[in-house]
Amino acid sequence: MNNSCFFVFLSFLFCLVGGLLAKEDKAASVSKEDAEVLEALGASVGTNFYKFGFDDTELKFFLKGLRKGLTGEVKEEDVRSMGPRIQAFMRPRMEAAQAREREEEKKLMANLRVPMDLEIQTSGGQQTTLGDLVKGKKGVLLDFWASWCGPCMSLMPELEKKAKKLGPKGIVVAGMNTENAGEAESVRKKRKIEFSWLVEPNGRPLSQMLKINSIPRMILVAPDGKVLFNGHPMDDELVSTLSELGVK
Repeated sequence: MNNSCFFVFLSFLFCLVGGLLAKEDKAASVSKEDAEVLEALGASVGTNFYKFGFDDTELKFFLKGLRKGLTGEVKEEDVRSMGPRIQAFMRPRMEAAQAREREEEKKLMANLRVPMDLEIQTSGGQQTTLGDLVKGKKGVLLDFWASWCGPCMSLMPELEKKAKKLGPKGIVVAGMNTENAGEAESVRKKRKIEFSWLVEPNGRPLSQMLKINSIPRMILVAPDGKVLFNGHPMDDELVSTLSELGVK
């Protein structure tokens, strides 16, 4: 969850659900099924904040504020007025949590091997594999994208630049559409794409394996299936990873 999404979520948490517990007198009990749903809802909120590592004292005040929001004691304007202070308090905790997530992801990717023999369809309907694409090369750089993703589409010119620059240096660049062949082919024709233009298989097995929960996402894979980079297309780490392969 990025910073802007997190703060929208935080406002939603304290404001939009305000007043729910204020109706407690009208609903003294809930069914077993509803109780399970409510408990799951509470747990889902907790999992979003668990990674920030609140200590017992901080957690006490957090839960106090949560209850005030749920009972309608805190109004939307009250939360908005605290916005800058909330952001200042949470920003270092978010950055630390993101750093931990990146380290955990690196450890996971280090032991992962992408199936290079997995059959993948091109937007034009042909069948290929990553192994076929990377044969005799240093690696394949996959850009996971969708036509509905604004940031993905705005980075298309950068993807095209990477393809022209890296192709002659032994890195195969390929688009990996996460929708369907029709959407992928429409964009390919419109932009006159000439490099590999792929469509992820049904069930999105690569996205699941590579823990892709947001796009655009770029994956650099070695010929043996080892994941060398997994991150945002404009991340400086991609540049340093390519440099390690002798590609500048």
